[in-house]
Amino acid sequence: MTDGLALVALFVLAGCAKGQTTAAGNKTCKCFLGEACWPSDQEWSNFNATVGGRLIKTVPLGSPCHYPDYDATLCEVLQSEWLFPPVYINSFPSVQDPICANASCDPFTPQKTSCMLGNYVRYTVNVTGPDDIAATIQFADENNIRLVIRNTAHDYLGRSTGAVGLAIWTHYLQGVEVKDWSDADYTGKAVKLVAGAQGLWALDASCAVGLVVVTGECPTVGIAGGYTHSPLSTAFGLSADNTLEFGSSDGRWGVRHRKPILARTRRPLLGTQWHAASFTIARSYLDYSAIANAWHAALPDILDSGTMATYYAEKDLIDIFSITGYNRTQADLEDALVPFIESMAAMNVSRFADPTRRAVPFSRMLATQDNITDVVMPIIEQVTPNAGAYINEADFQPKDWQDVFFGSNDVKLLAIKGRYDPKGLFYNQLAVGSERWKILEDGRMCEA
Repeated sequence: MTDGLALVALFVLAGCAKGQTTAAGNKTCKCFLGEACWPSDQEWSNFNATVGGRLIKTVPLGSPCHYPDYDATLCEVLQSEWLFPPVYINSFPSVQDPICANASCDPFTPQKTSCMLGNYVRYTVNVTGPDDIAATIQFADENNIRLVIRNTAHDYLGRSTGAVGLAIWTHYLQGVEVKDWSDADYTGKAVKLVAGAQGLWALDASCAVGLVVVTGECPTVGIAGGYTHSPLSTAFGLSADNTLEFGSSDGRWGVRHRKPILARTRRPLLGTQWHAASFTIARSYLDYSAIANAWHAALPDILDSGTMATYYAEKDLIDIFSITGYNRTQADLEDALVPFIESMAAMNVSRFADPTRRAVPFSRMLATQDNITDVVMPIIEQVTPNAGAYINEADFQPKDWQDVFFGSNDVKLLAIKGRYDPKGLFYNQLAVGSERWKILEDGRMCEA
């Protein structure tokens, strides 16, 4: 492949030590907290020494909002930050999508509500390098404990947590380096990133020397963890389009440790946003389907002009939260949007206020998600047969997920998985080979 993102990954996999098993009925399961197989406090202490004192026992992020740890001041601060990524990125057990935490310790539930571990991991290792990663994998393998890998917890599918698991936390594996890259497919500038580096740091480092790199749409996404679309996607393509190489320093597969990404010459970058929402606009009679139709009619020409747009729509909300033009002037951007603006003017739509999130009961979240899975997605699949889906922003409970996410590649990927990870140590519910396991109602991970 030419012209793209170069990836060099260090993968480490522990030796195949035989672990204990525990049974739930007739199922062979991962060891669970409270069972005889669970490591003793002394064993955890010994492991903590092995990883240089970087083992962290989980205290749910929302605990200051519940007894016996209630703290009104801390709780108020937490509630004000709950909708924004930084509070989760710097908190080792937390996930940014509340449905994935099963509302185990929500700061908005009553103070007397129990603050349970729920779907959070039990322990986390704040790894500083390959040795910590290898030691954590080995400990999880030897003790038959569920293993989780997490970076910034930017995940809508619950893959960065797991009930009573042991997590490898790569967020503090930091490092950004601008360097020259040369191989048979590409010669030029690149930015080398250690696993925990976020998009904003890659952009800061590249912009400082007159370059720009393709990162995730959200600047706090950890690049090594994977992403696809970017404010620069119309100009330079998706993450997959930019990939030059996947590899490892020792030929083994497991945890991604570092990667370089291609850098391009910095050019002017312009952007704007556009919002329409019934709960921020007094004119609630607006026809939102007509607005959506007008946007979709204008979109092909907007993209053809070299502009990138990211948006989502609901029955009473249209949020075009990123319209970006690389190496475009203000006049270019305005010209690209003229047809859409004229359509809005014809509907007597002139200006809008930014929408704010509304509080939604957890039960409604679950019901809405089930409606997406059981009602909405079958309709979409009928009109787009064999289209597949982008795994990072998809329905997290499709019944035919192997075909949806991996298609005809699933068989080959499953064979590779069986060769390098025969025990199924590396697991998340939508990863290749995860049909081997089933998560029970109490959170136990058992063989299916």
